[in-house]
Amino acid sequence: MFKIETENLILRDMVEADIEKHMRWFTTEKEWWNWDAAYWYLLELTGNELDKEIENQKIGLTAFYKMIFRKKAG
Repeated sequence: MFKIETENLILRDMVEADIEKHMRWFTTEKEWWNWDAAYWYLLELTGNELDKEIENQKIGLTAFYKMIFRKKAG
């Protein structure tokens, strides 16, 4: 596993447990939406639209993880 660690930062390969943390950051701790231009569109979504987009993000992140994991195992 790739890992670089300093006093204030850890860079490492993604692990499956990161998906749940990412989803918390994406759904609960979302102040960053106000500052990241790539996600400004989320501020305009409401109700079912926002729920669907969040679910799509989770599906995409999970699929990305599985693809990377398969490449490392193969």
